[in-house]
Amino acid sequence: MPYREHHYRWEWQFEASPEALWPYVADTNRFNRDTGLPAVTRAAQPGADLTNGRKQLQFHRLGVLVEWEEAPFEWVRPSRFGVIRR
Repeated sequence: MPYREHHYRWEWQFEASPEALWPYVADTNRFNRDTGLPAVTRAAQPGADLTNGRKQLQFHRLGVLVEWEEAPFEWVRPSRFGVIRR
């Protein structure tokens, strides 16, 4: 079954400076918690070490397992951050 690829991009204009907002938007653990995302854990796959800092992650929501491969975040302080998830 082929997977559909999704691309998302969000942009907003704020009165606050990027430096003032950075501590809030860059705290991804807090963002996940505040939006109700369940705890994210590493997927248990013995012998399936990923290279280049990539991780196999997962969470369970309403009885459904959500699993993905995540590349390292790209941080450009204080203006943006991004991540590729497959």
